[in-house]
Amino acid sequence: MRMRTCVSGGETCVDRAPATRAPRHTYNDEDRIARISVVIADDHSGFRQALADVIQAESDMCVVASVGDGAAALDAIRRLAPVVAVLDVRMPVLDGIEIARAVAEQGGPTRTVIMTMHWGQSVVERVASLPVSGYLAKETALLEVVAAIRCAAAGEIYVAPVLTAAFPRG
Repeated sequence: MRMRTCVSGGETCVDRAPATRAPRHTYNDEDRIARISVVIADDHSGFRQALADVIQAESDMCVVASVGDGAAALDAIRRLAPVVAVLDVRMPVLDGIEIARAVAEQGGPTRTVIMTMHWGQSVVERVASLPVSGYLAKETALLEVVAAIRCAAAGEIYVAPVLTAAFPRG
C-alpha cells in the first residue's frame, strides 16, 4: 500500500490494491440523488447525534441508521448494506472490532471506519490485521469523519493524522 493525501484535505489515506469502488445506494428522498449511505454505531447518544448531524449536512451522504450497541449495529449493517459503517471500539454487546471482523467475514459491500478515544497498542494490534477502511481518534472524529467516509467509499484507507505513527505503512 502507498500513502497519499486525499483531495478533501490534508488527511492521510492509503490506496488499496486493487482499487475498487464501493457501491453507492440510492434512497428515495425528494432529491432522488445517489448518496454514500452510512451507519453510525456509538454508545454515547450525544456524540452519535453530533456525528449524524455532521454527516447529514453533506449533500452526498446520508445516515441510514444510528445505533447504540454492537448487536444493533451488526443487524443494521446486514439489513441495510450501507457503503460505510462508522464504529466506536467500545460498545455494549459487541465491540466495533468484533463488528468489523464480522462484516469482513461476510464479504458484503460495507467498509468500516473505527474510532476510539483509546488507541493503545492492544487496540492497534487488534484492528491492524482487519480490512478496516479508516481509523479515527474520537477527539477529532467530528472534524474528520466526512473525509474518512469519502476515503472509505473510494476504496482507500483513512488514517487520522494524529494516529499515523501508530499504524504500519505496509
